[in-house]
Amino acid sequence: EDFPVGGPFEIKPYRSFNLTITDFDGVHRLGGAKVVIKQLIHYYRIWKYITPENGTIRIWRLPEARYDVRVYWNSSYRQERNLIYIEMPTAYDLASSGTIRTSLFDLRINPLDRRGRPLIGARVVFDGFERIAENGTATYNLVPQGNHTAQIYWKGVKVFDGWLWAGYHPTIYPWMTRPARIHDLKLPVDDLIIQAVDTGGGYVGANYTVTGPNPELSFKDIYSRNGTLIISQLPMAWYHVRAINCSNLFGRCVEAMGDYEPGNRSTLTLPIHSIRLRILSSSSKPLKDAYIRLGPAHLRADDDGLAWFVGVPEGRYEIEVMWRNLTVYEGWMDVAGSVEEDIKTKVYDICLRFETSSGKSYPCLLNFTAPAGINITIDSPVKSFKAEYVPEGLCDLIIYTLDGVRLRELRMNCSEMAGMEVVKLPVSDMRLRITWSDGEPIKRCKIEVDDRIHGKRFEGLTDENGTLTLKDMIFSNYTIKINYPYTPILMKVLNETFRGDEVAVRVESCWLRVRVVDLLGRPLRGAEVSVLYGSIPIKKSVTGADGTVYFKRILKLPTYTIQVMYGSSEKRVYARPDESVEARMNMIEFGDVRNLLNYVVVVGVVAAVLIISIRLVLYVKSTLR
Repeated sequence: EDFPVGGPFEIKPYRSFNLTITDFDGVHRLGGAKVVIKQLIHYYRIWKYITPENGTIRIWRLPEARYDVRVYWNSSYRQERNLIYIEMPTAYDLASSGTIRTSLFDLRINPLDRRGRPLIGARVVFDGFERIAENGTATYNLVPQGNHTAQIYWKGVKVFDGWLWAGYHPTIYPWMTRPARIHDLKLPVDDLIIQAVDTGGGYVGANYTVTGPNPELSFKDIYSRNGTLIISQLPMAWYHVRAINCSNLFGRCVEAMGDYEPGNRSTLTLPIHSIRLRILSSSSKPLKDAYIRLGPAHLRADDDGLAWFVGVPEGRYEIEVMWRNLTVYEGWMDVAGSVEEDIKTKVYDICLRFETSSGKSYPCLLNFTAPAGINITIDSPVKSFKAEYVPEGLCDLIIYTLDGVRLRELRMNCSEMAGMEVVKLPVSDMRLRITWSDGEPIKRCKIEVDDRIHGKRFEGLTDENGTLTLKDMIFSNYTIKINYPYTPILMKVLNETFRGDEVAVRVESCWLRVRVVDLLGRPLRGAEVSVLYGSIPIKKSVTGADGTVYFKRILKLPTYTIQVMYGSSEKRVYARPDESVEARMNMIEFGDVRNLLNYVVVVGVVAAVLIISIRLVLYVKSTLR
């Protein structure tokens, strides 16, 4: 600095620097602020400055020491004192920072309604300075720390009048640790929500007129199709609401009115009614998508079968329910208030089991037709059938066997068919019982059964009890052929109309007695006797000690051939029913050897006597001559 020096001298440190005075955030520079710097201990050393418009002052040769620094500034806002900064920094602190941040703040005031939504366009008056809350915020710059007055107006109504603090506060949390710079103010402003309903709580359309505390808060001709009126962000006050419902459908207008306050959802009940109809089938199942007509109004039922008519005036109305384009219910209803009613229609569930006449389940095929174009064909065996939601009308159910034979046709009203549980089919087990005329069963006889109508043939053999059971036989006309056991001889042929009863057949029988003797008429034991019809054997037996065979039950035929075999001898004789015959064999039965010798002796004696007699006669004759 070209300072003249002569002789010894002492260098004392000092600092020269620029110092800028700003608000708390360092955004706004303060012009016209008074800066007072006093050196501690040596209070007589004072430096005073007035900041220019850019807020920056130049400090020359400030000795290194600690100072009492104060900044004074006069604000347009309410200010308890003009001291906005006081600290005790060193010269080094001031020079190194180059900035003093004062207790002036940018204050943001956010007016909110009770739901936390900003009140855009609210009028804010802060310490007498008015701002409009653009985007819901009113900002005030360079506000001194302390209490300030504020008023907020919304739609011509004062909704806030109080004090707001700016900056740090010595006792109130959280402003003890951070400055109050933003105020979110929830004000007594909320939505006016009105729902027009009928006496049953159903939503109805309405045209609203709202009268508030001032013209700005009054509204006319607000129409809501669903009856919901929502006017957002109204100051808390009582509002007179009038609702009118006019129905072109019913040709009537009704109205109601009341006083309401914003904040809660309120209802305004009009003198019209709700009709809740639950459309059900005869089995109480919901009839989805049914078409319901109530007087001039009409609806379709939902998935639960519910149709809710709202806004119905008092009166008498005709009700018609259609299902699949068919009328399934007709009636009348008197409406004097809200009604909730179940309507059972002529729509049925058909559930059938198929059984034989004896009560046994029977698999079959079927075809089912009903009104509304219902046509069901089942090609696989089923023992039951179910059809749901069948409207009233003529139902036709045709049942077939697995071979396609038509068993039965049910042609009746669907309501009658729905009342059935079991369909008895003309099918049953055919039990054939074959006996002799005295009731004795005939075993092991072959039976052929021909269905003359359907061309089927069945056959089998009778058991020990003379019975044969053929399973699941159709009621029909049958030709029954019964053969003698183990033979092709036809015992009986009959035509039978089968209706499930036992078929009992009695076959006429007879008896035969056959006595087998030798030439001398003595009975032959152990002779084999066969009864033949033509060449077909019927019965066979062996003679006993008396040489007799008795056939007790034998098929009655015109004649029989009796074949007798004894050793190598054979004899055939013929017999009629219930006849005893003798078969004399061309032989003599000798028995043991002693008998044979006696027989020879007797024969010899007889022969000798005959020879002597003949010779004596011949001699006498010759002598007489």
